[in-house]
Amino acid sequence: MKKILTLTAVIVIVCSNLFVFSAVGKTVSIQETENKIREHQISYSDKYGIQWEMNYGSDSWYGARYEGPQAIGDCDNDDENELLVAGRDSRIQVFEWDENQQTYLETHTIHPPFYPKQTSDAGGFAIGDLTGDGENEIAATWNAAVYKWNGKKYSLIGMNSYVFNNGGGNGDCFIGDCDNDGQNELIMSGGPIRDGGTAEEIVVLGFRGGVLVK
Repeated sequence: MKKILTLTAVIVIVCSNLFVFSAVGKTVSIQETENKIREHQISYSDKYGIQWEMNYGSDSWYGARYEGPQAIGDCDNDDENELLVAGRDSRIQVFEWDENQQTYLETHTIHPPFYPKQTSDAGGFAIGDLTGDGENEIAATWNAAVYKWNGKKYSLIGMNSYVFNNGGGNGDCFIGDCDNDGQNELIMSGGPIRDGGTAEEIVVLGFRGGVLVK
């Protein structure tokens, strides 16, 4: 009987020690994990990570979103930047950051000048002050179209179809003062895409008298 009691006591003590060791081991493991997470956050706090993303699907036509640089800038002149995204679906999406929801929301959609009859994709698009009024506009390679925010929507204020009318296509566009006259121009890149096309590789357009001219 004494042997049984003694053996039982030993088993209880061993089990208790095992439980304590197990509990302590688990606690240490959690602490180590938290330390690793903390170290990871600190070591990577100065690097870029994914803040937001949108999946357009795997369709090679609709899903493609590599058409030109996805421009960032203050395109509605509210002192806050917007993000422009476009692909092969005849639209430029204007995204704005929503502080309350902590995400980007599509606030406006811009289409080609002759939409829905015109369904071409925007090969390129840019944000900048093209009219010289101190406010930014959006330019797109659709017929070298220029849009301006009027307080309610983006309105087409000018376009020039020179490239398309001369058998060319526009791969991309940029806004900048390329002739150093103090006013920005719209630089179109592309060149001929049809037999007999005479459109140049680079075409520079500027607003003169409220009209976008080559």
